[in-house]
Amino acid sequence: MAFLTKEQMLVEMTLKKETVELATGSVIVSEASAEDYMKAYSSDLSKDENGEFSGVKFTSLLAVRSILGEDGKRMFADEEAETLRTSSSAFFTKIVAAIKRLNGLTEAEAKNSEASPS
Repeated sequence: MAFLTKEQMLVEMTLKKETVELATGSVIVSEASAEDYMKAYSSDLSKDENGEFSGVKFTSLLAVRSILGEDGKRMFADEEAETLRTSSSAFFTKIVAAIKRLNGLTEAEAKNSEASPS
C-alpha cells in the first residue's frame, strides 16, 4: 500500500455527502466531522434516563447533525433528535443507513455504538 501525500490526505478528509431519496422528495446526508461525532457521542442527549450511553439516542443525534437541506445547512437542531427517533421507521431506516455508510460504522457499532470515538 502506498503512503499518501498531504494533498491526498486533505482530499480523504473532505466530508462525503449522499442524497437520500424519500417517499416525497430527497434530503442530503453528510458524513459527520470528527468533532461532531465525538460531541454527539459524549453529549447528554446520547444518554438514557440513567445517564448511561444509548446507541439509539446517539444515532438519532448523529442524524440531526447530518441531515442537510438543499442549501447545505443543517435542517434540525440537536434538541430535535427525539423527533427523528419517534418518526416513521421507514424514514429513519433510510437516513441511518446513509449515515452508517458515510461514517464507516459497522452494523454492530451503529446498533450498539459501543466503539468509543477516542
